[in-house]
Amino acid sequence: MYLHQVLHINYTTYNMCQVQDSVNVCTSLYIMALAYKDNEEADCHPYWYAKVLSVFHVKVRTMGHSDTRKMDTLWVHWFGQDPDH
Repeated sequence: MYLHQVLHINYTTYNMCQVQDSVNVCTSLYIMALAYKDNEEADCHPYWYAKVLSVFHVKVRTMGHSDTRKMDTLWVHWFGQDPDH
């Protein structure tokens, strides 16, 4: 495991522009992500929220392959939704 302070994320916007964002452990601790919908509940919250605890990468080798690749990883603390509030 290799520890880092910043993770850079490349992505494509809705209008096909290539942009980059970053997650910095020292400055931008809180993130939100589009929620994965495994069922079709209408009252499901559309986002997940988390606090970034650490940024690191590991070298991963898939079973049956001899080559390795870098996998960037965030260690996060997920926040839950309080249904009584």
